[in-house]
Amino acid sequence: MTAVATPLTYPGNKRWAADAIWSRLGDDLDVYCEPFAGSLAAMLAAPRAARREVICDADHLITNCWRSIQRDPGAVAAAAAWPNHDAELWSRIAAIRQWVKGDAARVAEDPAAHDAQIAGWWLRAQQLTIGGASAWGPRRKRQRMPDSPNPIRPPHIDHLRAVADRLACAIVLAGDWRGAVTRTVLCSTASKRGRYRVGVLLDPPYAATPTYRIHSPAVAERAWRWAVRHGHEYRIAYCCSGDPEELPAFIGDLSDGWSVEAFRRRRVRSSTSEFLLFSPATLSL
Repeated sequence: MTAVATPLTYPGNKRWAADAIWSRLGDDLDVYCEPFAGSLAAMLAAPRAARREVICDADHLITNCWRSIQRDPGAVAAAAAWPNHDAELWSRIAAIRQWVKGDAARVAEDPAAHDAQIAGWWLRAQQLTIGGASAWGPRRKRQRMPDSPNPIRPPHIDHLRAVADRLACAIVLAGDWRGAVTRTVLCSTASKRGRYRVGVLLDPPYAATPTYRIHSPAVAERAWRWAVRHGHEYRIAYCCSGDPEELPAFIGDLSDGWSVEAFRRRRVRSSTSEFLLFSPATLSL
């Protein structure tokens, strides 16, 4: 299997950390779960797909995007094929807002529900706005498209087809992250009997960084508590940020076999560090 780049521009993309993540989760998983799906950059960069993959997000726009690419990449590519033009952008953002208010709930109610046109419009709008959907609020000043000699091109159909092939066996869920990490979901989706090798990437919205359309500062701490409870059972990679060389306060003292790697991304101007915490069940380097 060949790794494929994510087509989604999204804050918190973990492509930069994918090698570190997969070196600890391993390429022999029966089940892989990513309950904060976002851009799926780390999963799409995996050296090998798990036997079963489960992805979930509370933002129905994200779930609709991945489900639409999985089922109809051609329609998504066609809907995303519009130029860098201010009026084109904001007319589609208006339509996306109406969809969120009216039809988005169907994505959670019907496991087959998706809207490829909305997915393509949203995918392209994410490319063309700084901060993506977090910059679309009615009180935020509208951004104008820059006149660039190297314009941002729409997602190519061949790229989306490659992503669709990669997601062919994935289960795409919509809703709260806790529904994706139950024992029933993680173990009943495996394709063999006996002991399951389960890998979980927990990349919740950072508590101090409200750049997501759906954000709750408490989510990061709740996800960490879940990780601590299941760290000896599942291979878990947990992502967080804090002051340089200082983990978030809710993490407390690392013990009981947990390990940490710290990163400072060179292309991101920030005074904080990002951390990957690995559970005792992960592979040793």
